[in-house]
Amino acid sequence: MDGKCLNLRRAYFAVFLLMAIAVLWNVQFPQFIFVNFSRSAPRGLYLRSPQGEIHVGDCVVYLPTEKAADVMRGCGWLSEGESPRPFLKFVGALSGDWYSVSSKSFFVNGDYIGEAVSEDSEGHPLPLMLGTHVVPEGEFLPITRSPRSFDGRYTGTVPLGRIVAKVIPILVVD
Repeated sequence: MDGKCLNLRRAYFAVFLLMAIAVLWNVQFPQFIFVNFSRSAPRGLYLRSPQGEIHVGDCVVYLPTEKAADVMRGCGWLSEGESPRPFLKFVGALSGDWYSVSSKSFFVNGDYIGEAVSEDSEGHPLPLMLGTHVVPEGEFLPITRSPRSFDGRYTGTVPLGRIVAKVIPILVVD
């Protein structure tokens, strides 16, 4: 093996090792790498990509609204005064799109996204956004395929200005 190939392998190993350490210590590198441990999206490392225009299907990191934080406190997921960590979800709908939530199901523009549940795994009530809604101008609907993920079926839409980054998976475990 020549020296150039060996150096390249060492560089790849060093990057992999740094990422593994970040995962183990739950370190966030807000400038370019995000670590996701939540089961609502594939767990692993995500790389910031140029944000540009946001499209349906993009994976984004965003700051939850205060309304969502209040629900999280009510469920015991956050202590009083604690701020929620950024969420990693997919953009399910944008301005003018519609979504519908019933006591059992969640649809976006007529496409079935998944089940909707009325309580979390510990029995705390979840605020289902019952009915059919249109996404307002300047907002997006965060979604995942997991019914227990705290996404738009429970929080409604989120202002686009709360998006911290658009990301792409670089190393996921599920």
